[in-house]
Amino acid sequence: MAEPRSDGDLAPTATPPADDPLAGSTTEVAPDTPLASNTESAAAGNAAGAVEDAVAVEIGILQDLLEKPPAEVAAWALEQSKALGDKKTEVESLPIFKVAQALKMAQAGEKEALLNSVMQGVGDLPVEQRAEALRLMTQMPAGVTAESLAASSSSSSGQEAASALSTNLARLAQEAAIKDMAPEELQQIAQVVEKNQGQLVQPLLDAVSELTPEERNGMTDALVSKGLVSEQNRSAVEDAIKPGGTADQFASVMKMVTWAYQHTWLVWALPVLEVALALSFLSSGCWVALLPWLAGDAALANGIAFSAYATKHVLKSAYQEFTDNPLNMANRVQAAMAEGTKFTDAVPGANVAMYLIAGMVGLIFTGAVLVLLGLYELNATLWGASCSSAIRLTAIITCFPIMVMRALLPVAAVFYGMQAARKVQELRGQASGAQPLLSEAEPNYGSVEETPPV
Repeated sequence: MAEPRSDGDLAPTATPPADDPLAGSTTEVAPDTPLASNTESAAAGNAAGAVEDAVAVEIGILQDLLEKPPAEVAAWALEQSKALGDKKTEVESLPIFKVAQALKMAQAGEKEALLNSVMQGVGDLPVEQRAEALRLMTQMPAGVTAESLAASSSSSSGQEAASALSTNLARLAQEAAIKDMAPEELQQIAQVVEKNQGQLVQPLLDAVSELTPEERNGMTDALVSKGLVSEQNRSAVEDAIKPGGTADQFASVMKMVTWAYQHTWLVWALPVLEVALALSFLSSGCWVALLPWLAGDAALANGIAFSAYATKHVLKSAYQEFTDNPLNMANRVQAAMAEGTKFTDAVPGANVAMYLIAGMVGLIFTGAVLVLLGLYELNATLWGASCSSAIRLTAIITCFPIMVMRALLPVAAVFYGMQAARKVQELRGQASGAQPLLSEAEPNYGSVEETPPV
């Protein structure tokens, strides 16, 4: 070892032997040496690989969603939305966050396909899940801005779910780069919504009955606060969605119209039965007193069936418009009637359908009058001796229920006719002075900015 210097500094240590295996092991590598460059390149490569793996995972989740049936996609979206309303949820850990990241890189067609799948799948959800979707809608923010988030962060505990949902939705919107989407792409997405929104009316109306009166009032407040319903029409909306209100009635009307249109073929069941009975009685070898009435009623039944099918044919375009978007059709008819157009002119095919329905009602009343003849012939069949007791009993058992139905049909026709006339009068009254309950769609659909109320 070298002696210490006179100035107090230590002398340099001796150089280790050249054959020492640990020699130079603590020597630092200069930043510009090849070894340092290789280390940085390896780290950068590992980081790039991790990013590529993360992107692959995100795209994989999106592709899996696009391959699933719409009902499963809608159920998945509902569960993810419920998780977004939990303030303890870390949004970055949710699959929907990865989907938002993937949407930022996805093609416009993939975005439209995902939205289309979600909206189509809502109708296939159980009614309980559709009711959950309506409850969740009351928590949805009207818009997501920095100011609204700051306000929501200081809200009361009763608004914690809505605050968390607003914050997490803003995070998703930012991750999906919605603000950076081209106007043309936003317009295409808006067209997808407009195309499918009519199919949501019936499923959501069915779910309204699952909500409590308090939840229905909350839905009204949410629609008004989001600017979807004007403040002037708040009371009208409350009356519409209250228990037994217009929403419940409209849901039942849609069910009835859809069922009747899809099962029109059932009107041929009675004519076929009566013709078969008449032929069997003719081939029995004896005279059945009920045969004249049965033949006449079969002719009336065929006329009613023909009128029903003809009505279905002339109202085909109106039914298609009704099922595609019933609210749009109601608004269109209401606006046309406000301008003085008759209801029968506002609905395609309604003029011809009214004549067919009138003819059908006339046949129904004629059949009710002929029941008197049928009762007379039924008595003759009961006491007649020209046929065996088995044939007479068969004639009585099969024809008497038909007579009862014929006698009750005019009552049903008058009842439903009065109901239909009342609905038309209500629609005409609404058209005379009321504003549309729903405001027009905003041109900047898809933006996360606050929409001013109407």
